Amino acid sequence: HIESSLLTPLNYSKAVIRYGTTAVFADPHEIANVLGMEGFKLFFEEAKISPIRIFLEIPSSIPIEKELSTTRSRIDVEQIKELLEYSNIIGEVMDYNGLLSCDNNIINKIVVALKHDAIIDGHAPMLNLQDLCSYVSAGITSCHENDYPQDLLNKLRLGMYAMIREGSLSRNTELISKITLNDKRRLLLASDDLLPTDMIKRGHINYNIRRVIEEGIEPLEAIQMATLNIAERFGLSLHLGSVAPAKLADMIVLDDLKEFKPSMVFIDGRLLVKDDRVLFDQKFIYPDHVKNTVNVKRKIRKDDLKLDIDKDAFINVIEVTDSLITNHLIQEINDMQGLEKVVVIERHKASGNMAVGFVKGFGLESGAIASSISHDSHNIIGVGVRDEDLVLAINTVIDMQGGFTVTKNKKILAKLELPIAGLISEKEADTIAKELSYMLDIIKEELNCKHNSPLIALTFLALPVIPHLRITDKGLINVDQHKIIQLQKK
Repeated sequence: HIESSLLTPLNYSKAVIRYGTTAVFADPHEIANVLGMEGFKLFFEEAKISPIRIFLEIPSSIPIEKELSTTRSRIDVEQIKELLEYSNIIGEVMDYNGLLSCDNNIINKIVVALKHDAIIDGHAPMLNLQDLCSYVSAGITSCHENDYPQDLLNKLRLGMYAMIREGSLSRNTELISKITLNDKRRLLLASDDLLPTDMIKRGHINYNIRRVIEEGIEPLEAIQMATLNIAERFGLSLHLGSVAPAKLADMIVLDDLKEFKPSMVFIDGRLLVKDDRVLFDQKFIYPDHVKNTVNVKRKIRKDDLKLDIDKDAFINVIEVTDSLITNHLIQEINDMQGLEKVVVIERHKASGNMAVGFVKGFGLESGAIASSISHDSHNIIGVGVRDEDLVLAINTVIDMQGGFTVTKNKKILAKLELPIAGLISEKEADTIAKELSYMLDIIKEELNCKHNSPLIALTFLALPVIPHLRITDKGLINVDQHKIIQLQKK
């Protein structure tokens, strides 16, 4: 997802090409959730002038779960038909609950895609084998949600392509050393959600290659997982994925097979990177109205965060981990040690929807963090120890029309503006990485946060299609049971 880099497609291209990435397959469902068809088309137009090849996938699940979260936009089956003129790849089918229950909305989208011979990408975290068989039988042929060895093996045995991720939070490469595979042709390398700080620190897909080699894969097989396998999966191996006669001249020159840092990068035979210097400079201008997408009924007040909970009651608590998976805890209200308050504010339709809950695992000792990125509906989300800091953090995000904020003792310690749809900036990667790095240092040093990736963890707390417990503007979501539950345990 390009949007997870906090960059526009052009600035993303300038960043990743330095690490040898010459083509990406991107599902722009983040910007499409906020801007709808316009968001997809803006990215498509910008991709046209990108030096790297950007293959956009059609967002399949907007809204992702219409009963469980409020979103601004909708892409229905008629719009899918229109977008099939732009792309023949359907982005990850995240509404697996809808698919497994034969919901007409998602079924009709898949039928249209199959009639157009489109490739359909998947999102199937921790499905049991029976449900996974049903999911695959719908024509979905790849998945990046592979967090456990058996899950990965099940998908490969059913003929799916399995993507191995090294993102800012989802890191699955170690799975390779836990299974035995003689044939690696259906293993693909992916970044999924990667912050610019991590990209600049370690690299892009070239880092994934280094990691799989560390896990025991031969270097040539590792390169194949980042090139030919991907081209074959998306039906482009006639032109891309290898260096051979009649293929497009997309090539990188490496000094060694250890760091995989290119000294030169060629696309279509043109030298575009030499000695870490990018040799192009295109521009794309976004319309002003896409920088004004935060629409709330009013700013929040401290009284909004008060909770009516019985004395000695037990409450449902979200526990964040070092992966996208959360745990569902039940804790006595009198035992608040290690808990932070989490708040979600609807920001698209000024409905006034708001939910308040508790989360464990950030390890904050003080202050608050807020964000207008909260997958996939992208309402405003905040986590904090003191209500006054939470209120300030969330209201500052509203004032900025999107971004990240960090507060403590009623003061703003750091902020990063993300004006385009409340998701991305027009600044280049080095600048955003510097601002983000400063913010992460503040979160660690001033708020004493114990989590390794607090911003990414915060932005995924509202995603109701990854187990086990989440929170949206409509309340706490039991993902396993696909329903809204009360904060107080009955």
